[in-house]
Amino acid sequence: MPRHGAALMHRASQWALGTRQIVAALVFLGAFAAVPGEGYALAERIRQTPSSTPTPNTPSVTPVARSEADVAALVSPSVVQVVSATGEASGVKIAQGVLTNEHVVAEENGLEVVRSDGTRRPANVIRSDPLYDLALLATDLEVPLLEPEGARQNRQGDSVLVVGYPLARLLTGPPSVSRGLLSAVREVEGVVFVQTDAAMDFGSSGSAIVNVRGKLLGIAAGGLGESGGVNLGIATESIQDFLNGVSLVGPDFAEPDDMIDQARPLELDAPPEIRSLHVPGDVDWVSLSLTDDDSIALFTDSVSCDTSLQLHGPDRALVAEDDRRRFGGSHIEFTALGTGTYYARISHRDPTGLCRSYELAARRILDSTGALTDLPAGR
Repeated sequence: MPRHGAALMHRASQWALGTRQIVAALVFLGAFAAVPGEGYALAERIRQTPSSTPTPNTPSVTPVARSEADVAALVSPSVVQVVSATGEASGVKIAQGVLTNEHVVAEENGLEVVRSDGTRRPANVIRSDPLYDLALLATDLEVPLLEPEGARQNRQGDSVLVVGYPLARLLTGPPSVSRGLLSAVREVEGVVFVQTDAAMDFGSSGSAIVNVRGKLLGIAAGGLGESGGVNLGIATESIQDFLNGVSLVGPDFAEPDDMIDQARPLELDAPPEIRSLHVPGDVDWVSLSLTDDDSIALFTDSVSCDTSLQLHGPDRALVAEDDRRRFGGSHIEFTALGTGTYYARISHRDPTGLCRSYELAARRILDSTGALTDLPAGR
């Protein structure tokens, strides 16, 4: 996982165009730095979270007039700093504990939560999920809790405030408050995001995103682009799913296929199969029936995880391994040295990683004239 010390902003090359641009950008908000893009994570590290399919809002709440000062006074005592050995971010007290982002606390020891008066107490992670990019902390620090409200119960264009501890090493004392609009509510591979133009900055991860009634709509996760006006948080709908233990990744149709003896046949030149790696350490095995001199392209592709691919021969010895380090895909081209059953092993590059979905296919790469056949874009 990249560590950037005090320089928390990450700028990189331009996003790809179209839907993939949104997908890559949102992935960049969660773990294991992925598709390069213009964006920044709002804590000491960068995480990926999943891709993008907007979902329309269904507002059902009429705002009750309350001044921004009143909302800030109500919310601020419930927002804390989350301090680790590598930096600071923010957190929000809810009924179950202190809520923050998983990327804030991943691989960290010696966590502390700090109130605005400087009182600090140790905290322990009692639940975390990198796909939701959420973590729940336990602490004995006395902090009033915030009540949640469904983000989709609010209207696009409603006013929101973000309350948290950006630049906490410089801006000591009470949390900072910024204001903006509820730009959109978006669902991204099962995760609901709140989008706002309210200002966020380094250390804003885990900040409370609240409405004009002081109800929690989500916690800040990251921002996109150079303008600073496209910022995202994990919405309360997904926070509740996280607290309820709802898994974002389930077993695919081919399970069980964790061992070579359980390998499922993969048909040559068929449309890509949609698979998942549903638990940490999950492995998928497939078999290929090939004849001597068959030339094959075997590949995986994903926008939400980083896969690794190995090929084993009929004697089950390793004969080829993907060595490309492009995020999301694995690719092996090979020529069969004899007729028989070959085996492919697919895993996550991170031994503890999960994969919501990836595509898997095998295609002949030489036609009868010896010409290379078309492969998917980017191959």
